[in-house]
Amino acid sequence: MSETKEIQEQTFNVSVKSLLSIGTILILMIGEYLVLQEEINEAKLLPKPEISRIEIEMQNEIILQRLTDTQADVNEIKADLKKIHDKLNNKWKKLY
Repeated sequence: MSETKEIQEQTFNVSVKSLLSIGTILILMIGEYLVLQEEINEAKLLPKPEISRIEIEMQNEIILQRLTDTQADVNEIKADLKKIHDKLNNKWKKLY
């Protein structure tokens, strides 16, 4: 029972400075919320961006060009590896 009595007798002191800080933080948070909601509503009214057929074709051409370039690089690397392999085989044949 003494614990309950101690809890009931406790006081909670809040300074004016603390109240002003809490109030300022709440006002800032509410203001940011309202601004965010307004921006969301404005964004909903904007027209949806349309991707034209020309843009899609250009993107496909770019991708195909990159694939072609990559394939050419791979073929070049294969040719270099073949040369290295042949040179190593010749060296091994000379050793044995």
